[in-house]
Formats: sequence, structure tokens, C-alpha cells
Amino acid sequence: VIGLSKYERADADKFLEKFELTKIKDSKPNKISGGQAARVAMARILIRKPKTLLFDEAFSALDIYLRDHIQEEIAQILEDFEGSAIFVSHSRDEVYRLCDSTMVIDAGKISNLGNTKKIFKYPETKITAILTGCKNISDIRYISDNTIEAIDWGIKFKFLKELPKDINAIGIRAHEFVPIWEETGTNLIEFKLKSRAKLPFEDNYYLYTNGSSDITWLVQKDIKEKIAGRGLPKFLQIDEENILLLK
Repeated sequence: VIGLSKYERADADKFLEKFELTKIKDSKPNKISGGQAARVAMARILIRKPKTLLFDEAFSALDIYLRDHIQEEIAQILEDFEGSAIFVSHSRDEVYRLCDSTMVIDAGKISNLGNTKKIFKYPETKITAILTGCKNISDIRYISDNTIEAIDWGIKFKFLKELPKDINAIGIRAHEFVPIWEETGTNLIEFKLKSRAKLPFEDNYYLYTNGSSDITWLVQKDIKEKIAGRGLPKFLQIDEENILLLK
């Protein structure tokens, strides 16, 4: 604050109060927390009244605990920011949490552009599905107007609706499968277990297919309880509304 006018000092004091930094304004950098350091950095930037902020892989070097807390700090600060904030990131969680709109760039070209939540729910392209966390993706070939074969799995899927002619692949998110203990219904995948990974809050099952790629099924608590009572299912079923049609 040396050399500042009384107006600049008043502005600095206002930012210290706004960012809840008044109590630590005389502290050394090694005496403040990661969250406080993030607020200090943002206060130093925003006091200059920028029109645009750029965060280029801003959280990639942080451990998970610190990353979560600093992202929460940044999210709260940005609620009052009147300009634009651009995040460059490979973290889908970070993008979903902090960004209203998302642009997916593949090989220098825009692959997807739009509302973040809509892009996560309905990715239009294969690369977007991958970046948003879809674990099951296969190239396809058309059998008829409403039937396709997932080449990488050797499995056919039949739809009630006529399919668009410009899709090259399909995706199925790992949590969308429904376990079936009897052979009833359509779009069934035979349950041929390859391996299982037990994680703290879920289990991942990896299934053999008739193609070159496995299928991943993510099982959360409610389904785990069913499996504990009935054993492993004979089939997995997927509703056609949960099959992503990808370009």
C-alpha cells in the first residue's frame, strides 16, 4: 500500500473486506491457507477491473482436497464478476462445476459449442463423449433405418425411431445399464464377466463382448444391494433414449 492515494487505499480496503482478507492483510504468504491464497490472487487481479479472466489449467497441479476448496472459492468470487471468464481445462468435473458454456476443440477445430449441462447430457461428437466421461463408445454400421451394429462390441441395437444418417458412433454411459435376470426385452447385452474393480463408493464391472472392446458397467449402492441378493445378472439392458448418437 506504500505510495497509494487515500482513494486507492480505500479501494484496497474494500477489496480486502469483500474477499474476507482483512484479518490476514499483514500476514506472510507462508502463513495463509490455500483458499486464502486463491482469494488474495483473485483480489489482486479483480482490483484492476479486467473485462476478461483466463484460467489455463489453473488447478491441474493441486491435490484433490485443495483443488476442491479453491474451485469453490473461485466459483463464489465469479458470481459477482461482471466480465467473462475463460477456463482451459481437460477436467470434466472442473468444466461442469465452473462453466455455463463449453467449447470442445479437437485438432484445432470446434467439435461442440453450447450450454455445458446440455453438452454433457447430449454430446454430439465422439471426442465430446470421451471428454465428458463416456466409457463405452463404439463405431457403428447401419443395418436398417432403425437398427445399427456397434462394431467394436459386435452387438446390434434396435430403435423405435428412424435413425439419422450422419452418425458414426454410439456411446453408452457406464451407469445407464439396467441389470436383467431373465431374457426379456430388447437391446440386451449378455453378461460375460471379464473382471471387477471394487471402489470406495461403487463397483466397476468389465464385460467381454463379441468385438474388440470391452463394456464397462458402473454399479452404485442400490444396484449393489440387488446383486448381493440375486447374484450377477444374465444380461444388461439399455434404453434407446440412453444411447448417445455421435458424429
